[in-house]
Amino acid sequence: MANSTEEIPILELVLFNPSGLSLTLQIVDLDLIEQDNTLLECRLTFRVTSQLYQQIDTESLFNLKPELRGALNAASFQNEPEIEIEATLQPQLLPQLAEHTTDTKTALSYLITCSPPGSPPPKESEETPKSEAVNQSSVLESSLNPLLLTKSWFALKVKQTPESGEIGYRTFWSYLNPASLTPEAIANGQFSEAMEQFLKDRNEANSALAGQAITEVLEEISNNLKNWDEPEFLKQTETAISDFFSEVTHAFENWVEPNQPIGKTRASSKGKIYQAMLTFFSEEDWEFTKLQGRLILRLAFQGKNGQWNCFALANEEQQRFLFYSICPLEIPALNRSAIAEFLTRANYGMEVGNFEFDIDSGEIRCKTSLDVTGDRITPALIKPLVYTNVLTLDQYLSGIQAVLDGIPPVDAIRAIEQPDLMS
Repeated sequence: MANSTEEIPILELVLFNPSGLSLTLQIVDLDLIEQDNTLLECRLTFRVTSQLYQQIDTESLFNLKPELRGALNAASFQNEPEIEIEATLQPQLLPQLAEHTTDTKTALSYLITCSPPGSPPPKESEETPKSEAVNQSSVLESSLNPLLLTKSWFALKVKQTPESGEIGYRTFWSYLNPASLTPEAIANGQFSEAMEQFLKDRNEANSALAGQAITEVLEEISNNLKNWDEPEFLKQTETAISDFFSEVTHAFENWVEPNQPIGKTRASSKGKIYQAMLTFFSEEDWEFTKLQGRLILRLAFQGKNGQWNCFALANEEQQRFLFYSICPLEIPALNRSAIAEFLTRANYGMEVGNFEFDIDSGEIRCKTSLDVTGDRITPALIKPLVYTNVLTLDQYLSGIQAVLDGIPPVDAIRAIEQPDLMS
């Protein structure tokens, strides 16, 4: 397999969203992956302003559906510098590109040449009826080269590199490239392995739930295989994958509050706690994802000793705010007794919050909470709970790893809580 890459000058490429509105991208790189003179993949890397990324984010352009994004490895994106996106072309369109290119220069030249001359397609007016607007969009879409549509490109990575260090995330498609969505990938287990790894890296679902859901989505995809049609299969499979990850994400409500009746944290009952959560994380410039239909926010934190997912939960019914950090380390069954001892020792004397440990699945989470019954919650009250939580997990994370490496729990605790005695 050979990669055809050449240094290319800074150029601009115009693509179009489903409504026909143009997006101007600054091209960083174009990578053609070939084998036996057959084009297997085309990767496009481009930069956009933070303002344009907000549009991409809101409209889920380049197939950036929220449920298919991995955990952000740091705080939210900043206004500067520009944000870089790496995307791969829908595999069904590779033959069309291959007909007009022999290398990266001709490929990029062809893409730029395909852009319609003059002004971008007209925007639909506010007076345009919805049904007519949809029809206009369909006509417009069919008149454009499919290579120029954002839906024809699948984002793999999104990153920004400010002075403080790289920020970004991977998508599910970087674990399993759309070109790999074939019957063979389903049969040899490559597909399910990618889903399991993606879930593990997002660290938001226990293994039993993930295994059951993966089995269900594979059954649905296998049914699609009975009427194999490559373009339609990709579309159906993408929908099934999105529904799967959405289901796993939404199931976190019952996982985090197993004894709480379903519905008590529904978004329809949004109240003061939820609004205070939104205000706090927005003021802190901490990027978060709202879990659809739930009063839960998913976030990510980068500590000195690792990175992990966090969840903020508003229990409006019981008037409680809860914040969880999910330990990123996998705890094998043979280590769970030692880890249980370590966490029991860690919890003893802990003034704010505590560690929780599911000895059946091996999941560890750090919890801080606040009961505001008869009182008023503010972002100022949320702040110490959140930062105490993440700093606590960051402090003890090295100890958890030490126990996994064979250090006795009592020694691992001393190394963290009484480092002077260990020197």
